[in-house]
Amino acid sequence: MRVRWEITIPLVRLWLSAGPDHQLMLTHTTVTGREIGAKALGPEIGRRVFQAYLPYDLPWAIERFLRRTRPTLGLLMETELWPQLCRTSAQHGLPLVLVNGRLSERSARRMQGFAWLARPMLQSLRMAVVQAPEHAHRLQALAPGLRVEVCGSMKFDLALQPALVARGQQWRARLGHRTAVLLASSREEEEPDFLAAWVKGRPADSLLILVPRHPERFDRVAGMVESAGLRLARRSDWGSDDGPAVAGRAEVVLGDSLGEMQAYVAASDCVVVGGSLVPLGGQNPIEACAQGRPVVLGPHMFNFPEIARLLLASGAARTATTAAEAVRICRQWQEDSDAYATAAHAAAAFAAAHRGASARTLALLQAEGLLPRSSGCAQDAADALEV
Repeated sequence: MRVRWEITIPLVRLWLSAGPDHQLMLTHTTVTGREIGAKALGPEIGRRVFQAYLPYDLPWAIERFLRRTRPTLGLLMETELWPQLCRTSAQHGLPLVLVNGRLSERSARRMQGFAWLARPMLQSLRMAVVQAPEHAHRLQALAPGLRVEVCGSMKFDLALQPALVARGQQWRARLGHRTAVLLASSREEEEPDFLAAWVKGRPADSLLILVPRHPERFDRVAGMVESAGLRLARRSDWGSDDGPAVAGRAEVVLGDSLGEMQAYVAASDCVVVGGSLVPLGGQNPIEACAQGRPVVLGPHMFNFPEIARLLLASGAARTATTAAEAVRICRQWQEDSDAYATAAHAAAAFAAAHRGASARTLALLQAEGLLPRSSGCAQDAADALEV
């Protein structure tokens, strides 16, 4: 699974605001990631923030990259562990820290099969800062002696983008009393069953907002919707803010755009987490909770087991074992306004209660002497470590 680059934005902004002389280089492996970084940090790009593509994990390429860039600290995000990068960094005396780290049970089993490669790679890290205790236990089992700290998930720190939220709210207003269900980051293995379940059991006077995870599949999914006999509107068919197709009688809106997930969430009443109805591990549901949208989780949330467990315990989520059950839960929320309001309130409260991982991570790096303490928000970050 690729890392969503925008998760790093809160930590990057904290670091930049902690000192006027602070600089950093962002490395990317995709054009999309580079574009997102440039858009999010526009004024700082080329001044204090520099971008580069991370080279292939080959000895000569990594050696050349480190000699040319000469970093003093390397932060690896979530699951971005590269054997040659770790090995060569250790040879150069460059400390590497895994931040916002996570390791699913499935990935841990896979790495255990390549322990001869994984163990020295992990043990070369100065430290791992992870999202939850279960990730810490798995990393320490793979690499005894590795220092691991738990600081929570940085995904909770992502700020809502007012323009996107307002856009989605405008779309939502055009729906009137219609119930809008968002299937977020759907996968091809689950879409046929979900569409069939939607045809049979959808809430009355409802709209399905379907956002596939992979853009190259937009046209194929559009054909799938039409083959199911559902009236389709495509996001790409209207302007940035007007949303005329949403105001019509479409039964499915295909979210065939990039970078608008917050708008789709704002336009919806509840969210079904894509990739969780089939054994693909699910997507992170925090983005929905941040806007007070209750979520339906499939049985396969092994990429985010701790978040899923806490969400269910808080009342912000319900579990569906099948697509039909997921649709039924959405219909129940439509029919029981009190139950829906309780779940929506729980979702917003859950997101608010878990913020602060970025500040805690920065404070930890400063406390370890890996990053300098300085003015600005550095003291705020240190205070956050006490939370």
